[in-house]
Amino acid sequence: MVQTLKRSTFSVLFTTVFLDFLGFALILPYIFFYAESFGASPLVYGLLISSYSIAQFVFTPVWGSLSDRFGRRKIILVCLIGSGISFVIFGMATNLTVVFISRIAAGAMAATFPVAMAYIADITTPEARFKHMARIGAAFGLGMIVGPAIGGTLSSLYGYTVPSLVAATIAFSNFAIAYIKLPESLLEKQQHTKKETFLNTFKSVADKSDIKLVLAAFFIAMVAFFVMDGTATPWIERVFGFGPFQAGILFFYIGSVIVIVQGLLIPKLSKRYSPQLLLIVGIIAIASGLAMLGSITTEILSALIISSTMIPLGMGFTIASVNTLVSLRSSADQQGSAFGVTYSVSGIAQIAGPAFGASMFGYGISVGIDGLPFIVSAALTIPAIILTMNLKGRFVK
Repeated sequence: MVQTLKRSTFSVLFTTVFLDFLGFALILPYIFFYAESFGASPLVYGLLISSYSIAQFVFTPVWGSLSDRFGRRKIILVCLIGSGISFVIFGMATNLTVVFISRIAAGAMAATFPVAMAYIADITTPEARFKHMARIGAAFGLGMIVGPAIGGTLSSLYGYTVPSLVAATIAFSNFAIAYIKLPESLLEKQQHTKKETFLNTFKSVADKSDIKLVLAAFFIAMVAFFVMDGTATPWIERVFGFGPFQAGILFFYIGSVIVIVQGLLIPKLSKRYSPQLLLIVGIIAIASGLAMLGSITTEILSALIISSTMIPLGMGFTIASVNTLVSLRSSADQQGSAFGVTYSVSGIAQIAGPAFGASMFGYGISVGIDGLPFIVSAALTIPAIILTMNLKGRFVK
């Protein structure tokens, strides 16, 4: 049973997702430099990024399944308080081991967004779902706009502890707002009591042929993206001489594109085009942007701007389309599990992508091809494009 979407409920959920990603994105401009200050090599940095993703891979399906059993609100609140604690540990770290512990804890609590997607599925009709899921996705983009700008500035002025504690404060404040304002989306009679193991949850969701195709394409696209994501900061330091502040500005721009795509473009395009078609367009845009990024060998700022436009444009289309397709092809009592598995797949990509990208970056430097990780990640998207073309359903509504 779908409940009526109230503007006030949507606003609170939008704020919750925005603040969650604000804290997450706040540390992005300096996490590489922070790890480097403890003696981390590029490979160890890649493993640090992957440690977050391993925890996300393991715990996200669990949180999603638990949200089907006990409700979305409880799980969101647990994840918010856990995120705040992980930021405190991160900011107070005295060695690389503690930094790893903090990122593993953060990954274990990184289920707010997929549970929020399940929340939207609870309170929207199938016809309106694409539009509203895209708009919630825009909250991610807003967090990516504001967070890196704050984090880059604060880390440049005050070092790495202050912005980390600011991120923790945001997470704890977010918990308080959600506790007071966010209602439960599942009626008590809709909450089921069936207990499922991690493997059973994964199998029950991924067994459907259409979802298999969507998740396979999503996985490949996300690996390609996270190869880039894990090496972008050291790459721009090497090619352009950029530090944390300039990296923050770049993330600010990328977030702006995602907000425009998910908040404005997709709600309009969803009236005419299917998520299947926009998924294909999104992956092609990612591939084109990565190929262009890989071709940059000197300080060509215009090429950096164009490629940094195409990649988030493609990601905006891809994420919103995948969220919608997974939701529409999953039963009402399995929305949390479905999104848990979807973002567990993203977690696998985050495990493989940064570590592989860091290795490619090191090898690329040794052979004189700094952009090698981006060239490789662009090539990886070709199978994803082929898979999405095999999705059932009409492209144009």
